[in-house]
Amino acid sequence: VARDNWTSRAFVEKWNGSTWSILGNSLTQASANAIACTSATSCLLVGRWDSGEAKSWTLNVTTGGTAITSSPVIPSEGKEVTLADLSCTSSSACTAVGTYQTNGGKTQTLAERWNGSSWSLQTTPNPETGTASLKSVSCDSASSCTAVGLTSLGGTFAERWNGTSWAISTTPNPAEATNSVLSGVSCTSASNCIAVGDYKKASGVRLSLAERWNGSSWAVLSTPNPAESKNSYLRSVSCATSTSCEAVGDYATETISGVSVKGKTLTLRWNGTEWAIQSSPASSDVPSLLGVSCASTTACTAVGGQSSLSEPTQRLPLAEQYG
Repeated sequence: VARDNWTSRAFVEKWNGSTWSILGNSLTQASANAIACTSATSCLLVGRWDSGEAKSWTLNVTTGGTAITSSPVIPSEGKEVTLADLSCTSSSACTAVGTYQTNGGKTQTLAERWNGSSWSLQTTPNPETGTASLKSVSCDSASSCTAVGLTSLGGTFAERWNGTSWAISTTPNPAEATNSVLSGVSCTSASNCIAVGDYKKASGVRLSLAERWNGSSWAVLSTPNPAESKNSYLRSVSCATSTSCEAVGDYATETISGVSVKGKTLTLRWNGTEWAIQSSPASSDVPSLLGVSCASTTACTAVGGQSSLSEPTQRLPLAEQYG
């Protein structure tokens, strides 16, 4: 699922084992941020309209047809509402997370539950100081979900759902970090989650970040960064088992005023003990992998976008496979 930034359309592509193809009509004036498929023929998408209203869509994979479902519930003071990620354990048990702004302009965390026919708003806590944004969620059962993101004070942030309520789960930050974010999370059980992101050092260099939940606390995991990297980012992670995870992102090989202008995709593999850099195919001058899904320990698909220095305004889809 992706967005065509230049014509403001969200669209979905399907992999049939040998080729990718666009499914059905694109959704105009919309951003589809996440997709979860509960069967080979049925998927749910979440995102927002350009007007700032959160939306969800159902997708019939067989026909490629999309339809707007019951709209996500808008908080009473909510505006600029965005659903950033989605996780489903069945067709009647999905959780979406994101953010919204109050009428006073304050960012608040957001979580909603899909029961197969309608959305319901869940109460989510916010930090005592500053604000927080939820960027990713993973549910290992109908009563166990973990969401991660960042705070306005520059730290990582996480919340956990126990089937009844959400509660803030304290996350550490690397000792040398001045700013940290968790962009993706994947849970194989209530006592095993891997979250990934990046953090910035005082020098301004950004490095990859990974943290692990063991059922009672989070801990920072050591992650490698390419020797030629100026800035490294992990955007998404998928765990097929507790000892097999794939994390994807990108890193800059050239920067101007700290902004990446040329780089490569970044893929890391977790074996339950340590992370290792994997070889990733060269694609373009400015590639990025934004999402990954692993069907097994030896079969992962990552997607994102790419552009070239000669055509910087032309952003094209990118997909890579492992296994």
